[in-house]
Amino acid sequence: MSKSLFQQLPEVLWGTLVSKTFAAGEVICEEGTPGQAMYIILAGGVVVCKRIEGELDTVVARFGPGECFGEFALFDQAPRSATVQAEHETRLLVFSRRDLEDLITQNPQLAARFMLVLMDELTDRLRSTNEQLSQSIRWGLQSRGYELEQGLN
Repeated sequence: MSKSLFQQLPEVLWGTLVSKTFAAGEVICEEGTPGQAMYIILAGGVVVCKRIEGELDTVVARFGPGECFGEFALFDQAPRSATVQAEHETRLLVFSRRDLEDLITQNPQLAARFMLVLMDELTDRLRSTNEQLSQSIRWGLQSRGYELEQGLN
């Protein structure tokens, strides 16, 4: 995230949220389980892992103070798409779907501002994911001896 959520939104938004602390190595949310909240990192850091196959996981991201994760849970009822665990002792703010609903009802302008900031973050992440996917495809093709200069037709 280029700018912290804290820098872009007023403190009033964060004042009513619950804070939780996780020990290094502790799982915060697990892939495949229901999600009800996103998390904003106050201190420490997390590692995000995606199950590839069987017991094989890969690290897909690391986040630190001011960054967020788990934001899909605010918008859909789908299971978590990755496992997140504390890389160090980590303190988080929990922002639930219910918190978002309350914000929309009580302060629609602030809710709209929050959504725009969150959409900016999601757009940045999607662009980064697209680039990583493109690079992975290139590597896969090159490892099979495909000459990229030939084109993809």
